[in-house]
Amino acid sequence: MNVFFISLFIIGSVACSTSPEPIAVHDFGVPITHQARLVTEGIKIDVTAPEWLTDTRIRYRLNYADKTQIRYYAKDRWIAPPVQLFEQYLLSQKAQSLDKVETSLPGLANQADYCKTASAIYRLRIHVLDFEQQFDTPERSRVLLSLLVEAYDRESQLVFKQSMPFEQASSTADAKGAINAFARLIHRAVQQINLMCL
Repeated sequence: MNVFFISLFIIGSVACSTSPEPIAVHDFGVPITHQARLVTEGIKIDVTAPEWLTDTRIRYRLNYADKTQIRYYAKDRWIAPPVQLFEQYLLSQKAQSLDKVETSLPGLANQADYCKTASAIYRLRIHVLDFEQQFDTPERSRVLLSLLVEAYDRESQLVFKQSMPFEQASSTADAKGAINAFARLIHRAVQQINLMCL
């Protein structure tokens, strides 16, 4: 009997001493430099999102099983809420030349004329409406980002308003695939916003 209780004690001690697997934290892979922040000092930037998108969990849904159920990865998280990461990414990239932008802003008839309004922009408001990974099958997934961009002048008058939906296929149908796809998607989104001559 004593041997039995001793065995239980040893098993319990080993179980309690086992450390849980650490959670991996991620960002979008772009360092924020002091110089980049100074370049963007002239324009106010506000990035907002619904409350359910303001934590650090990486969310996904299985469209093939239940489109209404939101799930979260247990072993991977963002180092900060994606809204904050996106804002910092945007600030860091605005210092780059527009000549490096390879994509065009959807829905603009005359990009050159559109950019002439840039000098009037005082505040930029970016509303993040969607930011998640979706699985169409167990082996195929994609990440979605939906933005509503509003620019205002110094009198708080609306200069322009633009909806910007983005989608990127994941290289692998897991957390790693989602994180890498989000990094590419955010880069594309910032390139498009830079076309507004910020």
